[in-house]
Amino acid sequence: MTQMPIQPVRGPDAGSRAWAWRAGIAALVVVIGVAVLQRWPEAPPAAPPPGSPAFVAAEPQADLTGRFVLKMARSLRSLSPGQPAGDLTANMDILARASKAPADWVRSGIVAAELWRVEGDAAIGRGAAEPRLADAEKLLPRVKEDADREALERDIATLRAIYGADDAGSADPVSMDAAVSPEARRELLERYGYYGRVALAYHLPDHASERAMLFEGGGLLLLLTVGFICAAGVAGLTGLVLLILGVVRIVGGGLRPRFAPPAPGGSVYVEAFVIFLVGFVGLSFVGGAVASAFKGAEWVSPLLLLSNWLLVLVPLWVVARGTPLADATRQLGLHRGRGVLREVGAGIAGYLAGLPLVFLSVIVALGLVMVQNAIVGTPDATPRNPLFDRLATGDAAFLAALFFMATVWAPLVEETVFRGCLYRHLSARLAFPLAGGLTAVTFGLVHGVPLPLTLPLMTLGFVFAFMRHWRGSLIASITAHALHNATVLTFAVSMLVLLRE
Repeated sequence: MTQMPIQPVRGPDAGSRAWAWRAGIAALVVVIGVAVLQRWPEAPPAAPPPGSPAFVAAEPQADLTGRFVLKMARSLRSLSPGQPAGDLTANMDILARASKAPADWVRSGIVAAELWRVEGDAAIGRGAAEPRLADAEKLLPRVKEDADREALERDIATLRAIYGADDAGSADPVSMDAAVSPEARRELLERYGYYGRVALAYHLPDHASERAMLFEGGGLLLLLTVGFICAAGVAGLTGLVLLILGVVRIVGGGLRPRFAPPAPGGSVYVEAFVIFLVGFVGLSFVGGAVASAFKGAEWVSPLLLLSNWLLVLVPLWVVARGTPLADATRQLGLHRGRGVLREVGAGIAGYLAGLPLVFLSVIVALGLVMVQNAIVGTPDATPRNPLFDRLATGDAAFLAALFFMATVWAPLVEETVFRGCLYRHLSARLAFPLAGGLTAVTFGLVHGVPLPLTLPLMTLGFVFAFMRHWRGSLIASITAHALHNATVLTFAVSMLVLLRE
């Protein structure tokens, strides 16, 4: 990075007005296309063989929700002794109701029974499982293959034997060893894995090793969750103070922007932005083809993630269009500003000051989801997030590559493209609030999350744009972006590691 000149020359960037219009229209079309593609429903996976364990495999979201509740059950009960056990299994019921899959109701029944057992009332636990098993039975006509339907019927019968509940819903305890055959045990373990072991350990005392090992890590999960919430609270309060001080300084004229917008007439930076989006989509299609050709190969996912580094070459388009390299780095914000350490500190302070706005946007986004569900109803299926699915099941190489991409590639490349290229182009004609707002909206739309949940991303994008406007250099926004991604991903990966077997 170069040293920022004291007084940048304000002139139009390379390119022309005609190309600015063409590239602007292309950018609008490509952004809409990327936003649609990112939210396009995935094709359903090929049907597994009838009667195989795969046909009852849980979605990662449902699987991890159940594990989280079960592993933390005792800790949650100690924190909220008056909370009914049914409240803790509500999320499993919601996921089962949305998926309309009998196997999800079976898992929900296992979770409900176990939660009431933690309450110390095994009889209620057996009764809590029965209505969920009955709901699973009602969905059996939806199962197309006879072998699958018969397997589910056997699983439901096995669980009724374990919990001592007959078809009438009574809760008379029976000896599991006498009621459940070795073959039934094997099938339950084969098809339901962790949840099968939880069900088979229902009758064991808490100190039995076969049972205790199923719930290991609950204390660490609680510590991690409480620690994260407390840290977020402290950061939010600190940020609120910094936000108030920042607003006071802005109103008083003590916080002056160091970014110098170009004069209207250039097009090279919006051209680079379009090239980035087209390259991103192109790499996604190529990656899909490679993944299909080498299905199951462990090296594919990390390699495809790292292939996105090719997009770091996109800003060189500015140089290819006639802008000297030194001018391009200055215009993009790739310079030391008032000193690297000072810019990094500004990035940390700016991120903290933006956290109250981000927290508020999360609350509003969740409210929008509730309103949407109230108007159009709960979706028939929970939204699939391929990245979450891969994160939940990925190996160490994939997780390492993902962490590297999220904390190095995304801050460097996305800030250069969105706050370096796009914001610079828009600021030639628009004042900061509009230029920063449009950049933020674009930033949120091209990320593959449900539409209401783009609001927190847009808020982050606006905070990053303000840092670019305030500092001139991209170091502050790169620092804030890296800090955010590293914090969220470290928490998520730590939770997943503790939830896995």
